Amino acid sequence: MTNWWEVNEAAGANSPAAIRAVAYYRHSAQDRQENSIPIQQDQVREWAKTHGVEIIHEFADHGRSGLTSEGRPAFTEMMEQWVKVRRDFEYILCLDVSRWGRFQDIDLSAQFSAECKRAGKQVIYTSIGKPREDDPLYPVYVQFERFRAAQYSKELSDKVWRGCVKISEQGYWAGGSPPYGLQRLLLDETRRPLHPLDPGQRKSIQNQRVTLAPAGSDESRIVARIFHDFVVRAQNESQIAQALNGEGVLSPGGIG
Repeated sequence: MTNWWEVNEAAGANSPAAIRAVAYYRHSAQDRQENSIPIQQDQVREWAKTHGVEIIHEFADHGRSGLTSEGRPAFTEMMEQWVKVRRDFEYILCLDVSRWGRFQDIDLSAQFSAECKRAGKQVIYTSIGKPREDDPLYPVYVQFERFRAAQYSKELSDKVWRGCVKISEQGYWAGGSPPYGLQRLLLDETRRPLHPLDPGQRKSIQNQRVTLAPAGSDESRIVARIFHDFVVRAQNESQIAQALNGEGVLSPGGIG
């Protein structure tokens, strides 16, 4: 009669080793979803657990655009220091094609996947699943997803640009640092002034708007002086800047 621990031990000795993989996660600043990467992790880890895959390392690019591979340090580290160098894993797991990247040139997305394949690694999008070897439609579907990911970014950029244009046409500030001598003023939903916004501070309600208003009297005085020196005294930019620096007047960035 065989004891239970002897049965388990024998089964463990014959069970195949788990397939090893690394995982890649990404979200962009435009996602505005601070839990995006933890959500991706949960889904990818669940897929790995279900399919007997051991994740040995995870890479994450927080707040990084997927339009190119540049500016994504985790992606670059994964490709250069793991995929092309190491031989102790077989898969690169990624939730979907858009997390791999929203490359405007979809051939770039395929190129990075091809580099993984040349290094003996397979990119698996867990929302799609591991392709069957005899499935001729899988490459077609992935290519379509690459196009869809790229198209989403193009459409989003166009919507953002048109939105900024419309806000500017209505007389509101579309974004960015205000010109010297002006400050951002927050308006409520009825367009009544609320309070000035500090540097880096943003409106909290979508229906609120931002306009520009004169800053402190000191900055207004400096602007008037610059205009007078340039128009009346015929001084050039260098002469005006030298005079202001000599008096210790700070620049718009707070530098003397």
